This record gives sequence, C-alpha cells and structure tokens, in this order.
Amino acid sequence: MGCTLHWYHCTDRHRGKQLCNDDLINKLQHLNSGKTNMRLGKIPLVIGMPVLVSQNFDVEGGIVNGSTVY
Repeated sequence: MGCTLHWYHCTDRHRGKQLCNDDLINKLQHLNSGKTNMRLGKIPLVIGMPVLVSQNFDVEGGIVNGSTVY
C-alpha cells in the first residue's frame, strides 16, 4: 500500500526490573511467537492503522480491552 512501517520494540522486565543484558535482550527479541506464548518482541505499525487492544493497558486513559486505537 506504499505506507512506511514503523517498528516498535518491547521493554522486557524481570521481577519488575528492566533487562540490561544486550545479549539476552537480543535473544528474546528474536524468539518466535510459539516460544513466547504469542508475545512479540517487536511489532510493525503504520501511522493511522487501527489497533485492537486485548488487555487493559490504561483504564483511566480509555485504553482498555476491546477498544480500538488509531
């Protein structure tokens, strides 16, 4: 469609602390979704693309399960 993809990467945490080991982060980001229980290390998005939220993320801000964000 001629749109530019923008890649957004996760911030992995273990016991509430952000991971700092670059080798471990790289390994996690390259695992397939079957190994991560369908959690992705990165996601491609296009500006203006609708995204369906599947978990409550920001209840006060209205980003909740079932909402669509543009």
